[in-house]
Amino acid sequence: MWGIAVAAFAVGALAFAAPPASATTFCVPTFFEGCPNSNGNQAAALQTALSMAGSDGSADTVRLAPGTHGQNGAFTAAGSDDLTIVGAGRTETAITSTATVAGAVLNLYSGNTRKVTVRDL
Repeated sequence: MWGIAVAAFAVGALAFAAPPASATTFCVPTFFEGCPNSNGNQAAALQTALSMAGSDGSADTVRLAPGTHGQNGAFTAAGSDDLTIVGAGRTETAITSTATVAGAVLNLYSGNTRKVTVRDL
């Protein structure tokens, strides 16, 4: 009898649990085949995407269109939400920087508390 009551309580507790936060996807620099309009938000540049919604409680994914994405100085990913940066492939997408301090192109340390995954660049 107690086993049934415990099981019923556990199922009831699951029904009231908060739903998991959904990920936020940013398409850089515009929507493209790998990141269509229906799946994400458009960000004109990689740094813009890295600076948006970094601590809103939802994991973030930045999808980079094929090509070279560059800026003066290092790209900086600050925030607390998990972050995934995805290119279109190692031979298709590159990030470049004119940074001269420690040769950083992508700064994942400065104020960053996120778990960051970078792939296909």
